[in-house]
Amino acid sequence: NRVILIGAVLEALATAALVFTLARHNPESGPLLLALSTVFTFLMGFGIGMGWAHLVTHVMRLAPSGETDKASAAITTVQALGAAFGAALAGIIVNSTGLLDPGGIEGALTAAHWLYALLALPAALAVLLVVFLVLGLLRSLVLVVLASRHARRRRGAHEPGGSLPTVSVVVPAFNESAGIVGTLRSLVATGY
Repeated sequence: NRVILIGAVLEALATAALVFTLARHNPESGPLLLALSTVFTFLMGFGIGMGWAHLVTHVMRLAPSGETDKASAAITTVQALGAAFGAALAGIIVNSTGLLDPGGIEGALTAAHWLYALLALPAALAVLLVVFLVLGLLRSLVLVVLASRHARRRRGAHEPGGSLPTVSVVVPAFNESAGIVGTLRSLVATGY
């Protein structure tokens, strides 16, 4: 599971870094930007591949006996659907953020900025989800520890033979001549 998270972080950071390397005007065609873009593109793919391999293994391990062929087919189908929806989403993003209007270099730069920034969001959100889940589990663990400490202290304060605090019981009674005796006997029989 840790490798899947590291892959998502790597993919998110590399995709976000492409905002600053690929999505910029480079009229002098500097090799430094090309080299950085190549490294970040490689890291983006490496992060996806790193997480994907372990995710596939995890899915196959969770598949019920005799259902692994269906799980394997489902993985390929989900991957193909992801590629199709990703390509469609990329087209919608670039077309609605300036590729055609204003067009030219300015439109391509604006579209590239939005494309890489928005496509880095899913992995970043996945990382945040994992962080929030871990924090939630830690909070629950702290609550359980504190509750058990509190319960032990309360039990220790009321050991048999120790003096118990006094209790006052208020019973409303108005025209209760028929039921007051039973109520009082019930209160006296209470095992406090």
